[in-house]
Amino acid sequence: MSARVLAAALLLGAAGLWLAVTLPALRERDSAYVEFAQVRQQREQLRSQLAASEARSAALRSPEAGAAAVRAVRASLLRASSGLGVADVQIATSGSGGRPGASGQLSAEGRMAEVVTLADRLARRDSGVRVEHVHFAASGGGSSRMRVDLDCATGSAGP
Repeated sequence: MSARVLAAALLLGAAGLWLAVTLPALRERDSAYVEFAQVRQQREQLRSQLAASEARSAALRSPEAGAAAVRAVRASLLRASSGLGVADVQIATSGSGGRPGASGQLSAEGRMAEVVTLADRLARRDSGVRVEHVHFAASGGGSSRMRVDLDCATGSAGP
């Protein structure tokens, strides 16, 4: 009878050892599978977001997009100066060196009120450009005449 009791005790001990060691390891393995699946799903989402971002970036860097940005800056500068009594208007636009966007410079001369109105039109949020630098100076054409020099860019041309 003692052999049977010993065999039963060993069997209970083996079952207890299996319950104490194997079941927690199986649970840990299952949770690792779930975590791995979540990380893999996040990786795939990031890959698709990166691919979409690269496609948008490539489209923005295309020559057509650069030319469109230069045309938009030129149109904004022309719109701002139209209808004002400013003279000697000089407009220059350029691409932004491989980055999306464009920059522009405008110089004009006129009465103080007209020159300030010109600068105000370009400084407005709906002008299509971001004014980066403005310089007012007295013009040689009389005390009431001023010259304005503006540097501007599209919203994505900055650093």
